Amino acid sequence: MTETPHTDSLVKNDFCLWELEEFEFRIGLIGTGSGFTTILDLIASKEYQNFLPPISLLAIAPGAKNDLPSKNMYIRSLNVPIYDSWTAMIEAHPEINLVVDVSGFKFKPSEIRKKLPDNVSFLDHDTSIFLCGLHNMFQTASHCKVDLDRRKTLLDAIIGNIREDILLLDKDYRIMDLNSNVSNRIGKDKKDILGKHCWEAQALPGGTRFCLERNSQCPVATTFLTQKKAESLVTRVSEDGHLVYYRIYSYPIFNAQGKLAQVLVMKRDITSRTHKEKRLQEKEKLSIMASMSMYLAHEIRNPLCVIGGFTKSLLKSPNLTEQERAKIKIVEEETGKLDSILQSILNFTRREEKEFAEVDLNAVIKETLELIEIGYNLRDHHFHVQLAENLPKLKGKMDVIKQCVLNVVKNAMEASPDQATIDIRSGLENDRVLLSIEDYGVGMSEEEVEKAFSPFHTTKSKGYGLGLPMIKKAVEEFGGSIDLRSKKNVGTKVTLYFSPILELDGSSSILSV
Repeated sequence: MTETPHTDSLVKNDFCLWELEEFEFRIGLIGTGSGFTTILDLIASKEYQNFLPPISLLAIAPGAKNDLPSKNMYIRSLNVPIYDSWTAMIEAHPEINLVVDVSGFKFKPSEIRKKLPDNVSFLDHDTSIFLCGLHNMFQTASHCKVDLDRRKTLLDAIIGNIREDILLLDKDYRIMDLNSNVSNRIGKDKKDILGKHCWEAQALPGGTRFCLERNSQCPVATTFLTQKKAESLVTRVSEDGHLVYYRIYSYPIFNAQGKLAQVLVMKRDITSRTHKEKRLQEKEKLSIMASMSMYLAHEIRNPLCVIGGFTKSLLKSPNLTEQERAKIKIVEEETGKLDSILQSILNFTRREEKEFAEVDLNAVIKETLELIEIGYNLRDHHFHVQLAENLPKLKGKMDVIKQCVLNVVKNAMEASPDQATIDIRSGLENDRVLLSIEDYGVGMSEEEVEKAFSPFHTTKSKGYGLGLPMIKKAVEEFGGSIDLRSKKNVGTKVTLYFSPILELDGSSSILSV
């Protein structure tokens, strides 16, 4: 751009002249050499309109004799007038405000500037080379942008189809980016989540907050501290009281200077996988316990029988003092306890015979409640009973199922305060007969729910921790399953599912589910 005083008139009130809507470059070209097609591309392409003020080509003049003939046909297709000299071009088009030399010949720029009006700027051949450079830079940037957009689209598609929650956090634990799984889970648009802390965006199914505040024990904190990958297993209780398992991974993201800038977090729901692993572990434990129980039965029960026989014989002796008789009585009682423990272990590990009979679940429930009312302290508990009519019969054993129902109801009573209500319901769900027993008592913590079906784990002062594990084992041997839902200080719901028996053509047929 020339430095003559007329350039000052193109800048007003400290605004760049490109920001003035009324300003337009009206160009006159000298020659058709290097840079000619670049100028035409700058004028015609819409891609450059966001970066340059309006540009129009008004006329063309040759840089020297025989400069135009090689491109004469192309130039005429532009519908732009052609003049014999650049001076004639300026005289015919006084509205031209920029002359560009792309002839490739070495004019004397100072001579042309002297003859140009003050309102016309001039780019000589050497200066116009910068236009070519800028044009090439823009072309390269456009190709890079296309490639970047393609890669971003591919990455968004991959991350968008991942069912895990993915978050990108800054050092303040604020969300810089996330995948659609997170926004869909909490029912908010991505733009409404960006900038929030991670604990404000993560939620369990149903909307419950996954974390209430920053946790110094979470993998994100570990990664920020160590600048290394971290992971942990986290348990939560869902809205309906189920225990759910998550594996959380955090990965450090470093900037160009090698400093930790962000942390990528991935949260994966591994509840289904964890339950399968636990079932396999339970089978392994049962196999080990079965072997141990056989050993115990052989090695311990025989001495117990000998001890029991001798104590009974001694108690019949008339020569014992009252103090000696009391001590032997204690030995007899403790021997009985040991035998009871041994019998419980044997019962737990022993597989039931497969000769199952038809069982009426509603009848079992009624008999169990009658038994409880007669033989147990109800503490004014109220049973709200809803029994579905016309339930199909179950496959199983009457006495075993009755014992299962009795144990679950007793657990509900022990967990409930006096005069509390316990809901008992039977029904049919997904081709399976169910019995649900729900209390509104103390409930269970996450740790207690996780260990509820582990043998010998108990929170009671009495018992061996085989209640729920034995119920689960019995129900599963009948082809059913057990579901446990519990929340601390809210209550517990245990649902037993059984395979029904259908009557087809007068013969019993078990419906596999």
